[in-house]
Amino acid sequence: VDTDEFTVGIFNSDDAAGEAGAKLYETLWSPENLLFNDFAPVESQGGITDPSPFVQQVLDTNPDAVILSVDFGGALALKPAIIAAGYEGPVLDYTTYVPGLPQSNEGLAAALEGGYSNTQFPAQEEGGEGVELIAAQLEAIGEPAFVTQGGSIGWWSADVFIQMVKQTLASYGRLDTGSFNQAINVDGFTYQPYASGTIGPLSYPEGHLDPVPCAGVVQLVDAEYVPVVPFTCYEVLPPPE
Repeated sequence: VDTDEFTVGIFNSDDAAGEAGAKLYETLWSPENLLFNDFAPVESQGGITDPSPFVQQVLDTNPDAVILSVDFGGALALKPAIIAAGYEGPVLDYTTYVPGLPQSNEGLAAALEGGYSNTQFPAQEEGGEGVELIAAQLEAIGEPAFVTQGGSIGWWSADVFIQMVKQTLASYGRLDTGSFNQAINVDGFTYQPYASGTIGPLSYPEGHLDPVPCAGVVQLVDAEYVPVVPFTCYEVLPPPE
């Protein structure tokens, strides 16, 4: 996507992660296309008690898209308020894809209806070999074949760790803090995806700082998450000079 072809407005969390994110957005969009790149208080600061100033900023600038790079509470405060105010562009966040949540909370589902969420692990609604494997393993232990947000994050984290342990044992024949650090952070480690529809390649020690450039987008339609951009892995952009 050519970021010079559309305008965007971004609200970042007012913390270290948000400050780092704001700098990244500044490298992606020119000043003419980045209509605002401001901050919103996080839950630990009391959260967003009045979304109206943020909503007004969106209505005054009318960007082609709004990105909420904020925490879960911030997204819940801003997303429905922006949509309800009549803004017609996409409103995307990184936190409100939570499988099962719309079905368990009708009010929340109604508030988030029509909004978009970026997901950095494969969405269960998209299916694929990775999701099907997790569901099958849940069934095998007597649990519902429903891949929750926590289940996905936990499963993929465990799978990466298992490969790390195997590499450590294969290289040094023992597993302790020294051998693990040597195998992963000194010799280097790359997670190997084994199927389609899985998380992308993750390498260490680079992975301590570099993001994994994989993501998909879902939209909440009639209280159901609908994949609109398939989960895909891209290349990491080089840092600006």
